[in-house]
Amino acid sequence: MKALIVSDIHGNIEALRAVEKAAGDVDTVLFLGDVVDYGPQPRECIEWLRGHGRMSLRGNHDNAVLTRVDCRCGQAFHPFSVATRELMWKILDESDYEYLRAFRPEEEIDLGGRPAYAAHAAPSDTLFKYIRPDTPADVLAAEAEKVDTELVLLGHTHFQMDRTVAGVRFVNPGSVGQPRDGDPRAGFALWDDGEITFHRIEYDIDATVDALRRRDLEQHVIDRLAQVLKTGK
Repeated sequence: MKALIVSDIHGNIEALRAVEKAAGDVDTVLFLGDVVDYGPQPRECIEWLRGHGRMSLRGNHDNAVLTRVDCRCGQAFHPFSVATRELMWKILDESDYEYLRAFRPEEEIDLGGRPAYAAHAAPSDTLFKYIRPDTPADVLAAEAEKVDTELVLLGHTHFQMDRTVAGVRFVNPGSVGQPRDGDPRAGFALWDDGEITFHRIEYDIDATVDALRRRDLEQHVIDRLAQVLKTGK
């Protein structure tokens, strides 16, 4: 069984299509949340998930678009999430909202006979808690106690991660649409008969920036988002 594991697409269809091409033929797609906010093409990304996603989880930005509550993201990016969320409300239609409402907060899945737990943020807080590559081991151990599997799939941080604590492997495929680790290439992971590999792929960032510039956003918002796309930070 081969599965494509993606997270944090954030309305970036150019990155998503590059990931799809690089991954090649897969049996299933596992999406760990946040298809909206920041990027210019949320509807195209939602449509892609409709056609490909076996599992789609609700991220904090998906939740904010749906419920109009705060996404509680980091303060450095919060103003840009708010600005683009207003854009999401203008772009998305009721069919998109209906699809997003079906996203689950967490799920236990079977990967070719091997169980795994998946959430956007953390087992203890599926929407908001940050489990980063440098999260202390005792914090990860506490999270490990909340699951019954040896594999946990998470998104949310926009950083790729592979750590094992207390017998539980925590995997984050990184961000497809807005990496923040200093590498602007789209991030994803592949599960192939029990082996997990991490990947980065170049895509047409200029096309995404051009699409941003055509959206009804203030110039300082476009400039900052373009900087993140081009630099990965």
